[in-house]
Parts: sequence; structure tokens; C-alpha cells
Amino acid sequence: MSKIKTSICAVDALEVGPVLFQDLPAFGSLPCRVFATQTVRLALENGGQLEFVIHLREGCSSLQLGEPIVMPHDLAEENVK
Repeated sequence: MSKIKTSICAVDALEVGPVLFQDLPAFGSLPCRVFATQTVRLALENGGQLEFVIHLREGCSSLQLGEPIVMPHDLAEENVK
């Protein structure tokens, strides 16, 4: 089993796409298969972009966008000092 853990700093924008369904036609002795994917796009502070495509199994919860992040001003000012 693979395991990846990373940290991405200074994300300016985050976009979670809708769940998309794609089918793979039957081929030879293999049956037709349906895949569910969801894309996460990140815009980084330095202008770079990252895109993750996640293949979701049946019964898996989809990713959802939450509310925009708003930093508490009193904590932000403490970190500047």
C-alpha cells in the first residue's frame, strides 16, 4: 500500500471539481468498467499550479468545498511580531 504525506505552503486558491464518471468499454474478456474521479487544483503563491486527480471507489465520500479561510486578525498580528 502506498502512502504519501506532504505539505504545500502558500496556497492562493483551491478548487475542487465535481465528481466525473467515465466508462471503459469492454475489451476482450474484460467487462465494461465505470470510474469516478474528482480533481483538486491548487494555485500557489509563486504562480505555480498543482492538480490532483483522485479515483473514488463506490461508497467513498466526495470532496466538498467549504467556506473561504479568514485569518483571525489578532492571531495574524501576533505572528508578525
